[in-house]
Amino acid sequence: MKELIDELPFEIAARLPIQLGRQSISSSLVAICELIKNSYDADSTKVDLEFISKDSQSYDTLVIQDNGEGMSYEDIQKNWLIIGTSHKTQYEISKYGNRVYTGAKGLGRLGADRLCRKLIMQTKLSTDPFLIELEIEWHAYENTDKPLSQIKHKIYKVQSPASDEFGSFPKQQQSGTRIILQGLKDNWDEKFLKDLKKELSLLVSPFKEAQDFQISIHSNLHEVNGSVASSDVVDYARWYVEATLDEDIVDASFTYGPDGRKFELSKIVWRDWAKDRPEKPSSGPLRFKMYFIPWDAPGLKSVDFSRRNWRDFMDANQGIRIYRDHFRVRPYGEPTGRGDWLDLGIRRAKSPGGVKQGGWRVGPHQVIGAVFIGRRENHLLEDQTNREGIVESDAFFDMRAFCTKVIQHFEHYAHLVAKEEDSSTTTEDLKKSAKDALDQTTKVVEDLKENIRKKTPEQQDNTPDLLNRIVDVEKKLAEASARSSELEAHLEQKAEELEHEKDTLANLASLGILTVCFGHEAKEFTNLALANAQSLKRSFEGGKFMLTSPHDEEFSACLNRIISTTGFVRNFASFALSNIKPDKRKRRVIDIGMTAKNVFNALRASLERQNIESSVDVESSTKVSAFEIDIESIFVNLISNSIWALRKTPNGSRVISVKVSTEYNSVNVSFADSGCGLDAGTEEQIFEPMYSTRMDRKGYVEGTGMGLAIVKSFIDNHTDGDITAIAKGRLGGAEFNIKLPIKGI
Repeated sequence: MKELIDELPFEIAARLPIQLGRQSISSSLVAICELIKNSYDADSTKVDLEFISKDSQSYDTLVIQDNGEGMSYEDIQKNWLIIGTSHKTQYEISKYGNRVYTGAKGLGRLGADRLCRKLIMQTKLSTDPFLIELEIEWHAYENTDKPLSQIKHKIYKVQSPASDEFGSFPKQQQSGTRIILQGLKDNWDEKFLKDLKKELSLLVSPFKEAQDFQISIHSNLHEVNGSVASSDVVDYARWYVEATLDEDIVDASFTYGPDGRKFELSKIVWRDWAKDRPEKPSSGPLRFKMYFIPWDAPGLKSVDFSRRNWRDFMDANQGIRIYRDHFRVRPYGEPTGRGDWLDLGIRRAKSPGGVKQGGWRVGPHQVIGAVFIGRRENHLLEDQTNREGIVESDAFFDMRAFCTKVIQHFEHYAHLVAKEEDSSTTTEDLKKSAKDALDQTTKVVEDLKENIRKKTPEQQDNTPDLLNRIVDVEKKLAEASARSSELEAHLEQKAEELEHEKDTLANLASLGILTVCFGHEAKEFTNLALANAQSLKRSFEGGKFMLTSPHDEEFSACLNRIISTTGFVRNFASFALSNIKPDKRKRRVIDIGMTAKNVFNALRASLERQNIESSVDVESSTKVSAFEIDIESIFVNLISNSIWALRKTPNGSRVISVKVSTEYNSVNVSFADSGCGLDAGTEEQIFEPMYSTRMDRKGYVEGTGMGLAIVKSFIDNHTDGDITAIAKGRLGGAEFNIKLPIKGI
């Protein structure tokens, strides 16, 4: 038997606003941004921030005033004073400005506790002849046992306009809100104010997405006063990138600033764009823009931009930001920590070479970019409660993968253009140019000497002609010096590229040494394990010991698996160690078809274990002059890629097919699988060093990105052959076509 004695609701302690305010808002800058977002949601077109000081040492008061729609007493009672109010979630669109609300959690106003000790809010509707004033003393929430509902705040009805020590409100406009923050808790010195201006310049999108909202600062410091805006330096970018994700279709364009060339990727289905992501993106529609602005971008110097100006501008704007309904989502785009959410800095550190080098990666300090989302369109991209980022869900990782892929394509096109421009001037061209300039200089000097020798003493007094010749000499010497400088710079670039290649080869050599050591040890211990397992099996089958059913069958099956897998490891170790034999590192006649079969036989156990069916069809004699180790490495790399590409393909449909044939003066190899295929538009990029299409669930790039680069290097440099890729080949997955010339046999 039970008796109902009461019904009670949850009660909230008065210290909750402190926890949601000063303890959850990371900084005063964030708190001010939250208050400005409220002005934006109120359809303001202008917000003024005025810092007021009682003395010249520090600021005691901040007044934030907007010309928005204002609030009524009922709005304050039912919305502003209710923590976590849902009215913005219910309506989503502002009343007059048709703006999507930037705040939906109803917590932003509590950030004022992070800023000040006392808040006075004055607000007026255009239809009211009076204004409403609310006072909040934040210390009332400290050290009290009262429930939240017992903390009262005074509300006044004031004749409009109100005049006080902070000026008149409202001024010309008939509506708006003024928030007076008294007893500022931070020391708002010059550095803090500059940081605020920088933060506010990033708050509203600098990509000309919204032109109806202006923020101004007023203080005693001339450097920070005035309207907050971003620079137009983006107009001088070397590259401009724009991409969209609509439903599951990706479009992207890459424009090269100096000559206006445009590279386009159009109407690519999401499942072909990012193979490692789900069939449909959960992020919702996305728009991406990025400007690549290196120090030497065309036009920067024409606007009197020094290197320091560029550095200051990029420090304030660099990175890839996220804007929700035109307002910045922190901390994305900041130069440290989670701000580099696409890992541009890490990628750059792993591949620090120049843009002309293969595997070039752009750094966060070289780009200004943003991805644009909306609360209505991207409802699965939810803000964290503390306003410090987006919840890292599958939707977030889809957005991350989308942006990463766009940047990878940009890096590919930027590298191609830089390499193309560099190839127009070779080292030999520069050497010849320098030599010609010096030869011409020598000839001018000799002519001058001869001219002087032939003249009579009286003629030698005629100096103007002599001076003109000297001027010619100086010009030629200057030209020779310039040509020599170009040659020197070019040779330094080539030396840097060679140094990068040397480092890569050294790393690979170290990895090879480690592999050899592992192969020797693996072979020795697998021989020992295999011998013991086979001896144990013979003893069991010979009746030297017995097990009861069903343990006897289970024991026998386990022994067979040990023998089988140990044998595979031993065979693979033997195959790997055979690559260090001297004859494999000498050029000789190689049968491509036979080499392919040998590699597949060595890896057969691994392929069968993963239910992969393989075949090597050889139509005719397929001999070429090559290094056997190169050919084996090519097939091992391609098989490794296929195994990865087939991991999600259903059992029974996992196929690798190799066809080898002879045509005219070449051996042709078609290597195809039934896996996921290549990401659309990456058929050339996959051969670049450090480029990898593999991504984990969070959109982080996996793999070294060196396998196919090594394959292409072997084919191009050691056989004078050619390799091309097809995103969806004859089996539905990736297909690689290799052409090796028959020569020297």
